Parts: sequence; structure tokens; C-alpha cells
Amino acid sequence: MKFQSPWITTEEFVDLPPLNMYHRQFEKKSIPKSQYENYHVCFRKKIYLQKCEDIHINISADDYYKLYINGSFVCQGPACAYPECYSYNSINISRCLAPGENVIAVHVFYHGRINRAYFSGDNRMGLVADIYSGDEFVCGTDESWRYKRLEEFSGETIGYDTQFLENIDFTKKDRHLKEADTDESQYKNAVANSADDHVFIDTPTPTVDVYSVKPKEIIKIEKGKYFIDFGTELSGQLYMKVKGRKGQNMRILCGEELLENPLYVRYDMRCNCTYDETLILSGNEDEVEFFDYKMFRYVNVFTDSDFDTSSVCAVVRHHKFEEKITVSSNIPHIKEIWGICKNAVRYGAQEALLDCPSREKGAYLGDFTISGPSHYHLTGDKEYFKKNLYDYAHTAKISRGLMAVANASYMQEFADFSLLYPLQVLNYLKLTGDSDAAKELYPLLVDLLHEFSAYERADGLLENVKDKPNLVDWPENYRDGYNARIDAKYENTDCHNVINAFYIGAHKAVEEIAQILGIKHIERSQALSCQYIKTFYNPLTGLFCDTEDKTHSAIHSNALPLFFGIALPEMQECIKNYIVDKGLCCGVYMSYFVLKGLARIGAYEEELKLLINESSNSWVNMINEGATTCYEAWGKEQKWNTSLCHPWASAPIIAICEDLNDKCFEAGEIFVKRIS
Repeated sequence: MKFQSPWITTEEFVDLPPLNMYHRQFEKKSIPKSQYENYHVCFRKKIYLQKCEDIHINISADDYYKLYINGSFVCQGPACAYPECYSYNSINISRCLAPGENVIAVHVFYHGRINRAYFSGDNRMGLVADIYSGDEFVCGTDESWRYKRLEEFSGETIGYDTQFLENIDFTKKDRHLKEADTDESQYKNAVANSADDHVFIDTPTPTVDVYSVKPKEIIKIEKGKYFIDFGTELSGQLYMKVKGRKGQNMRILCGEELLENPLYVRYDMRCNCTYDETLILSGNEDEVEFFDYKMFRYVNVFTDSDFDTSSVCAVVRHHKFEEKITVSSNIPHIKEIWGICKNAVRYGAQEALLDCPSREKGAYLGDFTISGPSHYHLTGDKEYFKKNLYDYAHTAKISRGLMAVANASYMQEFADFSLLYPLQVLNYLKLTGDSDAAKELYPLLVDLLHEFSAYERADGLLENVKDKPNLVDWPENYRDGYNARIDAKYENTDCHNVINAFYIGAHKAVEEIAQILGIKHIERSQALSCQYIKTFYNPLTGLFCDTEDKTHSAIHSNALPLFFGIALPEMQECIKNYIVDKGLCCGVYMSYFVLKGLARIGAYEEELKLLINESSNSWVNMINEGATTCYEAWGKEQKWNTSLCHPWASAPIIAICEDLNDKCFEAGEIFVKRIS
């Protein structure tokens, strides 16, 4: 898609050459630090319309925008993307307009640091928009637009340089977004950037849904101290209107948990985000609207005086989430587990499906193995599933073996995650029947296998895969003593079980895709499986071992041969008993493979028992700890920086929908009802 209007920017950015951010994770590449960061700017334009029917706007910005028309919020975006396949939004704005003069204001934000949430730090900043009446072009961005740098925002970064805190000084804030008659004497004319190199994708991406939620409870602790509880963890911003003395401070603390005193918020959160912000009031009524979103449930407001709490709400944001299924069961914990997994998937689904919408705010390839099918089962949203698949496909320009994080300026790789991509495409094909997308992605899958084949030794197994970290599981304490050299500076790593199980699984997935599509493909998975069994299976114990010296058998080394159908039928009973005895002594990420591995051999009763088990490594433990969204780890204390909203822990949704639905067990029954 090509915009008719030029890309506009500011004087500071127009002459800055765009930076090439692409590199392999271990490649030594020096990228100059961007001159600007935490850069907020308002672009404004008055337009005149005789009629306001069938008016729509195509709009995009770098890094992100919020659009206001005649003082009212309209939408925000775009989805993060690489410059050569950039995203834009198309919105019908007729309802926001009136005949005569209309004011368009766009709040554009440039993050400025290399991070996982934005493709930023690259000197690309600005805005482009076209406005149409039906098919007729009306107007768009040009040098008649006016802009002003917004100086009221300040704050340090939190997470992994993911988000800037927003200490808002309302004494510096004008009515640039909400008022038509803003004094523009300090505004400058926008600058058209003829050298802009954004290339836009063919179709628009949808904007996130934005809506208000009132608190479940507001308590006045004492004068000037308030406690707010929204009842559940959510993704969004706090909103309120306040009035105080000019220069008066108001402190806002947000968090996922409470301190020992239950009316005070743990704002220095486990996940390395410290939600502690200070507002400086103007003396007039100030409308508190934070730009970026947080993950929070609780809020403390500290001020010198009382304020009217009636305006307080959370402005929630996430990808459109129309629930298509419900679950009924008389089995203990099923509904509660379903609930926390569903909520995590809902709030983790932003413009892309994120691993952690607080610390990283990044789209991780491995997490999508679980969160992708979970979201699809919950919503039936085929297009969102496909959009995320293509996001990862676009990373092939950086490495044919794919990157672990998509659409971000932070470059990270994991071999395990890359080898899961063929499975993700296969799952999409089976769930949706979209053979056209699978055909388009198929050559990329072949390239991926070819890239990893460089690490094959003579027998075909992978060894010394050192250009991408070998994860196995995360955090390290969830590896069940996995006894292999995988992280010795990623040099001279072992020929080990997990990476080879994923390699065989990738071959199997590509072979099955080729078979479904009627494409001729040389099959290697059977020969590789035979060599895998010869190398890692110990007939004395009846288990697969971590390495070829056969000294240790972790749960990972046995769940994966079940999951990928490598283990022979005569091996399965011993492996099943071993897994059931050990329980979920792995991470929540690997639990997906454990559960689905049992399902593959028809061990549904055992799968259910692991899913509802009440040990410290369970979804029940999360619920007992007060979870309203599923965690990154089995418990808050089991990882040093645990995210309390992590969709990669949503494997129960897949297990219930695909394996346990409409079955009777010793514990009871499970039924999934699809909503028409």
C-alpha cells in the first residue's frame, strides 16, 4: 500500500539518517545511540468538510500514535513492525466529524532505545495519514500540519528498557489534544521527509480495543491516601480527573500484588517494573491520561488533599477478544485454571501476542507455540494467528533460522524457538485449513531446516549449535537437572537430546505440511528418529537420556520424544509412568509438551491429573497464590523476576479443547461449548 501524502516529521529528525538495526545476536555490531529518546510530539491539523459520511483515515506513525478528532480519542497504533513491511491502520472516522471545521490531533511517541517492545532507536520518527471520502482523496499529512514537542513527560525506563515512566508535569501541558482552540504560537510547521524509507504492507492491521473499567473497590486509607482495586490484573492505563493547587504533587503507584499491609501496593514489582510516578498539578482540573500501558490490578494514590474518586477508571487495551467457547466441568480447579489462562491470553494479546506484557512487551517465537493456539481456540480469530506467523516470517531477513523476537530493535535468538516455527505453521494449517498461507510460508520452512543442517554431524544429529542459544527450558531451575553443555558461551555445546528432538519435530512438521499441500519433499525424519533413539535411548532404564553418555534422564528428554512421536510404542508405557511419577518438574513452557505428549499416546487420565495437580508446580498453586492471570513460573518465588501475566502458561486451554473435551474421567467430566 502506498500513501498519497508524504511522511512528516520534526526539525530534529528530518536530517537524521535511518540506522540499520539488523544483526545476528552474537554478531559484533556497533549501533550509534539515538540522539533522542522518550520523545513525545503532537501533530495538529484543521480540516474543513462539507459532509461527513463514509470518511476514513489511513494512518501510521513511528514508533506509535494516539489519534484524537475534535478532542475525542479515536484509536491508537500501529502494530510494531520492520520498516520494509510496516503496519498502518484504516479507520472509519465519520462519527467523530461534523460539517465545517474539524481538528485532528495525533500524539506520536518515539521510544528511542533498543528494546523488545518497539522497533526503535533507529532515528525513524514521524507520521503519515490519508483521509478519504469514499474512494475520493480529501487531504493528508503535509507541511501545513503543525507540531509541538510535548515537554510534560519525564521518567526513567523500566523492564528491559521497555517503557518510560510518565511523570507528568501539568504546568507544562497545553490543550494540544483535547481543545480545538489551542494556542499554536509555539507550534512549528511539520517537515516532509522525502527520504523516508517505510514500505507499508498490503492490508491494514486492526487497532486494539480500548474501553473503560471501573474499580471494584476504592478505599480512603486516610486523608490524601487512597487504595484502588480493579478486581483482576489487566493491561491498560489509570485514568482520573483531579484538581489541586498549582505545583502540588500527586504520587501514583501501580502493581500486581499488595504489601504486608493489604492497602498498600507492591509497586516495585517482581517482573522488574517499578510503577512509581509523580504528577505535578496545574491548579486547574487535570485529566490524567498516561500514554503507555501497564499490567496492574492495584493502585495507590497519595496526594496532599482529598480528590473526587468518581472519575477513576482503568482504560483497558488489548486485541479484539470475542470469546467463542465456554467450559463446564465438575472436576475441581478446571474452571479456575481455564479462567486465569484465558485472562492471560486476553491481556497478552496486544498488537501482537506477547510473552510478557509488562517486562518485555515483546513477541517471542517460542511462547507463540502455546499462546497462538490458545488464542485461536478461545476466539476463532484466524487473521490474528496468521498475522503473528508472518511477523516471525519477516525475521528471516535477519537470519534464515529466524529470530526469537519479532518486530523489535532488540536482536535475540533461541535455537529451540526457531525449530518450533514449522509446528506453528502446521498447527495453523490444521486449525484453519488456510493452505494458501501455508504454501507461501513453506519455502521459508525449507530454508530454516537447511540453515540448521549446517550443524549436523555425520549421523545427521545436531551438534555444537552455537550461533543460537539452546534454551531447553526457562528459568534454569526448571531444567530437571538436564545434564548437557548448552550455555558454555555457546561454544562446543554437546550433541544433546532436546535440540535434536526439536530438529526432528521440525522435519516432521514440514513433511506433514508438504503432504497436506501435495508438495514433493524429501523426508528425513524417520532416519533422524532412528539415530536419535540409538544415541539417546537407554534400554536398561527404558528412558531417553540428555546426552549420548546416557548418565541422566530429565523429564524434557522424555516428554519431547512422546510429543513428536519419536518414541516407539514399546517405549511409551515406561516413559509415561516416569513422567507421571515426576510430575511437572519443568517450566510452564515445557508443560505444554508434557501434557500433549501424554495425549499423543492416549494417556488422557494422566494428562488431566497433571493439569489439576495441587503441588507447588501447578496451575492450582498459581490460584492459591491469588492469580487472576497465569504466571511465567509455577509460583511467585520460583523465579527472580516472575511475570504474573504470561500467556505461555496457557497450555490447559489447548489440552482441554483438543484432548480432554467431552470425556469422562475418574474425577468427573469436561465439556467445551462453542458459542455461535
